[in-house]
Order: sequence, then structure tokens, then C-alpha cells
Amino acid sequence: MFTSNNFKYSVLGLFILTFVSQVASQLTLKSWAEVRAQFPNAVTLYNGVASNTNFSMTLHWEVQNNGTSNEVLHMAIAIVTPFTNVAKDKVPKDQFFWPFIGVGFGKSMVNGNEFVLCQLNAAYNATLSERGGTKGYGPPPVSTTTPITKGISGGFITGVFYCEFTRPVSAPGYTSIKTNSLQPILWAFNPTPTKNVNGEWLSYHGIDRRGYLRASSLTTGAIVSAEPVNYSQKQAHGAGMAVIWLLIFPSAVLWSRYLRSVPNWLFIHMGIQTVGASGVLALVSVIAITVNGFDASRPHSVFGIILVVFLVIQVALGVMNLLGLIRDSFRTIRKIARYLHAGLGMFLLVSSIVQVGLGLDLVYPFAFKEDRGIGAWLLYFVLAAFWIAIFVFLELFFRLRIRVPNKKAMTKPVYNPAPKQSVDAYPMTLKSTKKDLGGGGSEGYQGYHVVKNSSVNARNVYNPVMPFPETNPSSMERSIQFTWDSLDKEILKG
Repeated sequence: MFTSNNFKYSVLGLFILTFVSQVASQLTLKSWAEVRAQFPNAVTLYNGVASNTNFSMTLHWEVQNNGTSNEVLHMAIAIVTPFTNVAKDKVPKDQFFWPFIGVGFGKSMVNGNEFVLCQLNAAYNATLSERGGTKGYGPPPVSTTTPITKGISGGFITGVFYCEFTRPVSAPGYTSIKTNSLQPILWAFNPTPTKNVNGEWLSYHGIDRRGYLRASSLTTGAIVSAEPVNYSQKQAHGAGMAVIWLLIFPSAVLWSRYLRSVPNWLFIHMGIQTVGASGVLALVSVIAITVNGFDASRPHSVFGIILVVFLVIQVALGVMNLLGLIRDSFRTIRKIARYLHAGLGMFLLVSSIVQVGLGLDLVYPFAFKEDRGIGAWLLYFVLAAFWIAIFVFLELFFRLRIRVPNKKAMTKPVYNPAPKQSVDAYPMTLKSTKKDLGGGGSEGYQGYHVVKNSSVNARNVYNPVMPFPETNPSSMERSIQFTWDSLDKEILKG
């Protein structure tokens, strides 16, 4: 029976088909048995039984005109469904609706490789399109270059959704396909994608429904399944780096800048930073092994290397600063290291917010706003806003409420607290000797005119205003600076 829902899906499918036909070619339908018989080589990419699902995916291929200028790769990709004897309008939409299958020529979808994508619309018509590479785990965009892939047939028949096509192994502006040496091939499918922000029924396929093939020779059919880039390890790398750069390092900076009154603050700061730096180096090693190389086309990779180099320099500056506190010979170096250490620390703190955002956009592209990344993005914005607010507040508080009043107090003249009338109110006799005053004859001492071995009435004692020498925090700091070594010596001398 043709229901209103069927009508709605059909109308929607025809509308989107009209749009997609501008960038993709609609394929004619053939018998799947007839198509499959053309290919001498085949491999099962996804085994539904082994994966405890109702779907499996296969790849079929041959190399035509091998070794000539007209050499092409002839392929067919297919999803075998459990709906072998089910009419199209009876196929459950929650299990099979707008499915897509695709292959790519490269090691990872984030390396800018090219893809051939086949999709079945709501009217069960198959369309084929070329897709460009993407810099994140998101839907690859439609290629803007002149297509070289030629669709031959495709559609849904006897429970099988398939697409057959040919592609030249080499063409200007395209990735060359190696037919007689190692050629990596990516594959992925999704039987029930959701509509993305671009209006396409193209969403994340999941961790299990994608893979990686290593073809040592497409000509002879030597092709085996291989482990794709470990997505879970990438997530672990991202989560670990986010914890270090957005929790551990900011905490250490906060402690060293605003909590110096706490006993052993320096050792606490050093301990936290050591844990963080060790974690960064470990996670860098993990991702280097996982991706098996460095991609200079990705801003996250380039910026990450820069931050790691600066982090090593930052640790070295911290060690120099510590040595300057221990030995007199490092005091001059410490003055320079202190300023560089503080400045580079703030740079790393701000840059880390940008770097974590770049990494997050690689795994969960912000532009597509998929449900799988909402929680991670929300936590990222909350932590970034929290630390920015905390540091801005504390910096303003310390500069306006603590440092400025202290500076004024240090430069203001200090007066003798004893009022003049207090001397008149309490008469007393002062006796002094040369030994007591540390002087000789009738030398005065700190404003008091006292004669040797004489008695003086307290009413006649002059009570002067005694100004404290004007100074400022920087000069006082210089006058009382010690290293731990020199401080020990001064204490031992009394």
C-alpha cells in the first residue's frame, strides 16, 4: 500500500535528486549477478555475520589496458542487505535509508585524498560523485574539478545496493593510482545516515563501518585488509592533551603567579609542570606512531610541533631559573631566564587554547555540528572561558589592589610614630655614655643631642621627623636578593 510517508519520501527524493544531478551522475540498473561476473578479483570489506549486523560490503575490481596510456581501474562496490525478497517500499526506513558507500585512494580521509561516493536516494536511484579530501572527520565535499570517474551502472536490486564505475589511473590534477605497486585504498559505508548542515544525507559512518586496504598489486589481485588509522588512539591523544593544556598547565601557572605565599609553592609548581611536560611527550609519541608520519598540510600538526619545541625551551628556562636560586654563578642568567620563562609561559597558555580547538575540529568538525562532538565542544568552550576569566580577574586584582598600594607605601616618607607631646607628658632622665651611643665626645646620635655622662630632662629632648629613605620595590628587591647558597652563608655568619 502506498502511504503518505512513502509519498513524502518520494517527493523529497525527487527534489534532492534534481539538485544532486548537477554534481553527480545517476546510474542505470543492471543485474547484480551480471555485474559481479565481470570481475576476476573480489574482497569482502565488511562481514555482517562477523560484525553481528545484517550488512556486509564487498569490493570488486580489474585493471583494464594495463601498461598503456589508457589504463583504467574498473570497480564495483556493494552493500549486501538482508532485504533480498523485500519490495523497495517495504524496506524499513530505520535500517536502510539514503545509504552511501565510498572508496578513497590514500591512507586517511584527513590527508586530502580523493573519494568516489555512491548513494541511494529515497527513490532508490543510485548517484555517483567525486569527492575531494577533507581536513577532518567530516563529509568530503563535492570535487570542483572536471570529473574523470565514469559511472556505468548502479542501484538496488535483490537486496544489493551497488555502484559500478571506471577511473583512469592517472590524470592531471588527480591522485595517481598505482596498479603494480603498493596502493592504499579506503572504504566506508553507512546504511542510515542523517542529514547534515549542507542538506546532504551524509553523516559519520562510525568506527566499525570503515577500513583500509593494502593492494600490493591491483593487476594481479594481491590485496589484503589492513588496520586503518586507530581512531580511538586519536581520541585518547586529544583527550589527554586537552587535560594537560587546559587543566594541568594553567593550574601550575596560577600557582606560581598568584599563590607564592603558600609554603613550597616553587616545588609544587615544578611538580605540576613536570607531570604535564612528561604527559605531552608521551602523547606526542603515541600519535606519531598512530598516524605513521607527519602531515605538513594540517595546521594542527604544524602548530603542535612548534608548541612542543617551545615547551622544551620553557622547561630549560625553568631549570636555569632554579639554578640561579641555588648558585651565585647563575644569578645573571637567572635574570634573563625569569623574564623569558614568564613570557613564554603566557604564550604557551594562550596558544594551547587555539591548538586544542584545532585538534577538536579535526576529530569533530565544528562546521558540521554533529551530535557526536557536541559534548566535547561544550566542555572546551567552558574550560577556555573559565581560565580566561580567572587569569584576567586575578591579574587585575593583583595589579590594582595589591601591587599599586604596596608601591605607594614603599615610596611614602615614614615618620617617627612617637608624637611630640608624649615626650612632654612623660618626663624622664636620659643617661648615656660613649659606649652606649657608639660615638665620642658630644656627638649626637640619631637626632638626640646628648652629652657624655650628663643628665638630660626628657622635656628638652628634640623629637625630629625621621624620613625613611625613598625607595621602590625594584631597588629593595635588588638590595635583598640572595641565592640559597649565599643565604646559607649569611645565616651562618649571623
